[in-house]
Amino acid sequence: MDESCDDDDEPVRLEARGVVLERETGCARWLRWSVHLVDRSADDVARALPEKGHENTSRLPGLALFVLPGRHQLLLVPATGRIQLRLDIGVPHEDRAGEALRLGRWLAAQLGG
Repeated sequence: MDESCDDDDEPVRLEARGVVLERETGCARWLRWSVHLVDRSADDVARALPEKGHENTSRLPGLALFVLPGRHQLLLVPATGRIQLRLDIGVPHEDRAGEALRLGRWLAAQLGG
């Protein structure tokens, strides 16, 4: 089966200690997740991660991009509040939801949750 595009448009929602992850549909095959924070903002994440030693690798103004453990990425657009988790393509398809949940817990810990 071609894994380049989703054949499953059912919403998937995961929760981990104040972090809500919603799978984005499209040609990303469970690799892209919208991140919603309870009582926190994209600005909070943009401040907290560098304080924990994570470097913003974006070269674009108004955009923050952090490489996470496992070569995953967290994209932040503080002006709009958008936060996107991007799993590394090397994560096997069957493990992607679990890996997203693990990273949601990791993010919560970085934010003190």
